[in-house]
Amino acid sequence: MNKYIKKLINYINYNSIFDDDEIFKSNDYDDYDELFKPTLGSIYYKDKIPFAVCIDEGKRFNDKKERYVLLNNENNIFTWTTNKFDTSYHLNNINDIYENGYNNTNILINDPNLNLSWKNLIIDDSLYLPSINELKILSENLNKINNVIENFNGDIILNEYYWSSTEYNVNKVYKIKMGKEPYILLDNKYNYNYIRLFFNSDK
Repeated sequence: MNKYIKKLINYINYNSIFDDDEIFKSNDYDDYDELFKPTLGSIYYKDKIPFAVCIDEGKRFNDKKERYVLLNNENNIFTWTTNKFDTSYHLNNINDIYENGYNNTNILINDPNLNLSWKNLIIDDSLYLPSINELKILSENLNKINNVIENFNGDIILNEYYWSSTEYNVNKVYKIKMGKEPYILLDNKYNYNYIRLFFNSDK
């Protein structure tokens, strides 16, 4: 049998009949990672259930890590903060600000002086509010991502404004209008926009 067909069969059955050691000790699986590397539109399965969609393989990010958007994330609007007089502002590492929403989110939710309206959405440490560059790439690939989401009966991403985790100053945060040509601008933290969470597959 062709070794790639064997890999595919084993990959499909991976969670039920194979463990990591058995797979990676076999010479047949030298290029396992390359063969099954996530690509745009790939599904991430959590506990064998479709959970998130890959928006980028990491090629356009400094950390070379793939990004995932949740399949199911009800479209509701939120203010970024519940208090228009919040004065906390975090000048993070430049790559974190624009590329690493996970780091941004951890800093934000652990700030006791910020009244984040979306904080309760972060129910575990694998979820985060994406940075503006992560949202930009999602927007550029919106049609393909939404097609995958629809195929798995998820919540499609709307052609609306979505908050990022990238702050501009004490009063304003970057947001994006989803679409083929994403439109990035600033908004006051106490205005209303949509939120779509991302998933960190390392957690």
